[in-house]
Amino acid sequence: VASPENESPFYSGPGSSDPQIVDPYVETVQRFFASLPTKKKAVDLGCGDFRVGSRIVDSFDSYTACDVVPELILFNRRYWQHLPVEFSVVDLVKDEIPTGDVLILRQVLQHLSNDDISKFTQSIPRGFSYLLLTEHLPSENDFLANKDKASGTDIRLGSGSGVVLTQQPFNMNFKSETTLLSVPQFGGSIVTTLYEL
Repeated sequence: VASPENESPFYSGPGSSDPQIVDPYVETVQRFFASLPTKKKAVDLGCGDFRVGSRIVDSFDSYTACDVVPELILFNRRYWQHLPVEFSVVDLVKDEIPTGDVLILRQVLQHLSNDDISKFTQSIPRGFSYLLLTEHLPSENDFLANKDKASGTDIRLGSGSGVVLTQQPFNMNFKSETTLLSVPQFGGSIVTTLYEL
């Protein structure tokens, strides 16, 4: 998808460019990770055009940015070469996930089928301390979580659902779960949750 600024042939959509969505996220991530005693190693799965990732790199000791699109990763390596980032082609459903301390996924799982999400959750390497997950969820608290869909560009919001890893069929257990941010958007809320692994 062409970028509206024409600075990149890749554009990850309003979730990556709208200041009302991005600015609070960046501030929240910076504030939380600055509060920890040591800087962490981040692995960003589904980094997209890297407009967001580029603004939080400094919050981490190292940063590995991954995406499934080889052409995007090649472009990002050139375009963001001034940043201390390692860009890798990774399919989070099929490939080995790089190791680190913090696993970051911004509005990625919402595009995947339950089967693909399960493959991802079962392949998270040991050693991660945190999962920083952002998903577009319905505004109602009692929505039906994890309604299945085919992997693709659409998300579950249109069918009144959203991804919740602690519910069926994923049933993931975490040491703690903290909602860091909720931004009302497009008839739902873009919710960033910090899970302690």
